[in-house]
Amino acid sequence: MDINALRDRLNKLNNKTSKGGDLWKPKDEHTVRLLRAPGSDNPLPETYFHNDVGDEFPIYCPKMNDGDECKLCEFAELLKQWKNPEGQDKPEAERKADWEIFKKIQAKARVYVPMVERGADGEPTSDKAQWWSMTPNQAGQALEVCFDGDRLEELGIVKDDAENALKILFDPTKGYDINVSYAKPGEKGNNKSFTIITLKGRIKPSPLSKNEAKAKAILASIKPFKESGIITKTTSEEVEKHLKKFLNSGGSEAKADNGKDKEKYGDKPAAKAEEKAPANTKENTKLSGTRSLDDAFGDMLADKK
Repeated sequence: MDINALRDRLNKLNNKTSKGGDLWKPKDEHTVRLLRAPGSDNPLPETYFHNDVGDEFPIYCPKMNDGDECKLCEFAELLKQWKNPEGQDKPEAERKADWEIFKKIQAKARVYVPMVERGADGEPTSDKAQWWSMTPNQAGQALEVCFDGDRLEELGIVKDDAENALKILFDPTKGYDINVSYAKPGEKGNNKSFTIITLKGRIKPSPLSKNEAKAKAILASIKPFKESGIITKTTSEEVEKHLKKFLNSGGSEAKADNGKDKEKYGDKPAAKAEEKAPANTKENTKLSGTRSLDDAFGDMLADKK
């Protein structure tokens, strides 16, 4: 498969969702309540996936999440380099094509958080929580709600108390709901070419439910994230199989050029492959071109001092 065939194949793919769990997705205007998952000190943990890799669902990244080897990370690193494996400068067209593919398949973060949606009566529509797969940007918008001075004062929280500030979002007895706005291109003032999802905190706090038994049932329905079934971990060996399957698949034209592609990419490791690193560190986020929520959270605290 030559690089142009690979690019065409990637451009035709649609984003896919996880096979497991009960995921919630915004579709219009919603009011939701975020909840904390048990068994974790971090209420908004990042989990990294490779998207748009053949017909597979998003693939769990063993490197960014667990510090293990990931051939997809190595392949992505090779694609973004200006030189080919032989050390020669890539032609401009090839370099740009490689860069577009790199942007698609590099490991990207999602943030999974339990939540319930409110109905017209203001009560949760279910006595069972769902999981919302947020982007880091959306999670950042949620965190901003925690540092509003009026909300902190309402709950009697000191502005530099990060742990208690999170109660603004997650306290089931006196927390703040989130208004979620979903705007497709050309709708609701969205002049972008992509859908915009905006999160804003409500003005007044409220209990999770006026019905105490229902509130307890919702909280009891939340499993620890690792036991939720939302994601399936992928080993380094499985990731390598996914990559090989991806490179060896495609139409008849792509298959005809597979030998060239294998020579160009399949048997050569990325130059100067990065050392293994623990997940969600500043070093790791630099490799993927993203910024961790830990960094954003720390910066927000610093800005409020």
